[in-house]
Amino acid sequence: MNYVMRDGRRIEVETIEAPARKRRQADFVMLPRRWGVKAARAIKSPKAIVLIELLHSVWRAKSDTVTFSNDRLKGEGVSRQTKHRALREWEAAGLICVERQRGRAPVVTILR
Repeated sequence: MNYVMRDGRRIEVETIEAPARKRRQADFVMLPRRWGVKAARAIKSPKAIVLIELLHSVWRAKSDTVTFSNDRLKGEGVSRQTKHRALREWEAAGLICVERQRGRAPVVTILR
């Protein structure tokens, strides 16, 4: 038995082993955004740049749903048609859900 001292008295206590907590293991990669964009350019993959910018937008918003405009992609040299094709392909694969409105940026939700 173990003892603790409380108000000058010795008190007998029993130590109980708590069950070990299981941590949820998920594969996760963290990389600098600029490095990812440079790597995508090196392999001539503008759709990869779209993915990196989308995931960065989701992370910044701290939400799985973001309004995904062309502004950031234009700065990286990616056309709106490339963005459109990439979003269609990922939506068909079940990775994202896209709400489109004519003349507005699409609202993209990452499906986990």
